[in-house]
Amino acid sequence: MARHDYGIFGGSRLVRWTIIPVALASAVLYPWISIQRGQLSELPLVLGLEILIALLVAGVASPQKYRWAGRCFGAGVFVLFAGILASEALGGRFHVGHLFRGVPTSAERAMVLDVVFFGIPGLYFALRGRSPFRKRSDRAAGCAE
Repeated sequence: MARHDYGIFGGSRLVRWTIIPVALASAVLYPWISIQRGQLSELPLVLGLEILIALLVAGVASPQKYRWAGRCFGAGVFVLFAGILASEALGGRFHVGHLFRGVPTSAERAMVLDVVFFGIPGLYFALRGRSPFRKRSDRAAGCAE
């Protein structure tokens, strides 16, 4: 029986060959768009996104060889979304109390959902080295442990 590669997004070949061209195209377009708008203040953000894209491509292209890249990508996604949430909270544009009183704005709800649906699985992948969405039968079989 063939051993499955359980990297980022499950290691599927379809996902692999769909993500890589899109990621490379966005790696080319992000700096170009930033230069066209003439905003050099976005340079650290663009460089951070370029690093995340490089880690994503390496982790998806060869999950066994670049396992560390996938884990760094997961950690980077968590730091990105948690940083956005913290920045908004410290800037006074996000109020935690609104979430519990039942009157959150759509932006506040979206920020929390981003952390829950993208940041926390990214942190899980960074710490455990596997997707939190693997099937139980795959875990029991011991694939890619």
